[in-house]
Amino acid sequence: MLVNSPAGIAAVQVKSFLDYNVFGFVNTHRVISGNDGWLFYKPQFAEDLCNEKLAMKAVDNVNAMSDIAEGANINLIVAVSPDKSSVYPERLGLRAGIASKCKTRATAFWRKYALQVHSKIIDHLAAMLAVGDDLLKYYKEDTHWNDYGRAIALRQLTQKVTGTDPGLPTINAGVLEHRNGDLARMLRVSAKESALTFPDYWNQQFRKAVGRGIPNTVILHDSFYEGAATQLKMLFPGTEMVHLDRDIQKHVAALAKKPPTIIVNSVERSFFNRVTTSTLSWSSPLAKHVVERNANAARHCIYRQVATDQLLLRDLELKQSEWRGMRDAQIFIPMEKYGGRVCMRIRFKTNSESVSVLYLPREMANRSSYSEGYSVRFPALGNDREIEVVLPSKFAGHKLRFDPFGGEGDLTNLSVEVGTFADHPANVSSMQ
Repeated sequence: MLVNSPAGIAAVQVKSFLDYNVFGFVNTHRVISGNDGWLFYKPQFAEDLCNEKLAMKAVDNVNAMSDIAEGANINLIVAVSPDKSSVYPERLGLRAGIASKCKTRATAFWRKYALQVHSKIIDHLAAMLAVGDDLLKYYKEDTHWNDYGRAIALRQLTQKVTGTDPGLPTINAGVLEHRNGDLARMLRVSAKESALTFPDYWNQQFRKAVGRGIPNTVILHDSFYEGAATQLKMLFPGTEMVHLDRDIQKHVAALAKKPPTIIVNSVERSFFNRVTTSTLSWSSPLAKHVVERNANAARHCIYRQVATDQLLLRDLELKQSEWRGMRDAQIFIPMEKYGGRVCMRIRFKTNSESVSVLYLPREMANRSSYSEGYSVRFPALGNDREIEVVLPSKFAGHKLRFDPFGGEGDLTNLSVEVGTFADHPANVSSMQ
């Protein structure tokens, strides 16, 4: 029997009705019951979300992309909408709690790591936990936040981009609304859930706080910000909203307008994979756009040549005027000591086809450390390569690590330059 046939739909409806309304528990490939009629979307409990290395890499990737964007004077803001189980772990109950596996631990881990490395990610969970009231922020029968949860999230975003505080809705001013939740629809159960909405808050208090808003913005989003489109267009008038997982060419077209502000929002359960392998990775239109604009900005830098003896070369051996990399060669480049943005340009020729990677330093315990995630990947650029970046002032005086290729390879015509961005008076220090 086909599930989408009339008979199949009827059979699913009967089973779901009995499971949900009679037995009080459902467990399908998409939906599972928690306590007291709560429903949870099962993909938020996927095994890969418990991968701590993947979580660290995702956080670091966002930090690196944010630094490259900042170097190009792009205001890149990345926000994460929490899974419902992250906001309400106590609502999971016994069986959903078992199904969630390591979800609670994983939720705590990546957030702790983000704080540890001073990530710029806006975590909407932090704002929700900071609101000390018992009013529900998410629907019981839907994957998404309700209007109150939306108000908390957009208040946090507004404070970040405008510095103003719209406050939160007055509960007594709420208007009761009844709606069908998406999880109930997945079960083909007809069930309307009641929740408060706050039209006066949005049209008066919120609108006043955002003022003229932030124009010329592109928002890359999923269903959480899609449901907040009306309010987001108050905050970002004339914004272009593009769904993360739909027509990728729309990403390219929207970003081609070179918006000064780019907002990215992803639900927590999709965040790690989107950042490391999908629509927010280094191969995505977003990353390519940010890297290209950074390289264009770096052309305004004032450079000076760095002598080879001022570089630290690892796993590179000089043979007859040619450098031979035996395994994952590394070049450590000392950046200028300067109060503004700093720049680096490297040129070389190689017979390797692998990508070049720039590792950004992170200062820990008075020493620089480098990690796979906190890096910028440059796709294979052919045999003659030129890579140019401008970085925020926090990298001044520190060493960048540049891996020209992976594995073995030859490297000739190496030229390394460092400098300062031309919007400040040149103050090129001499390196001793």
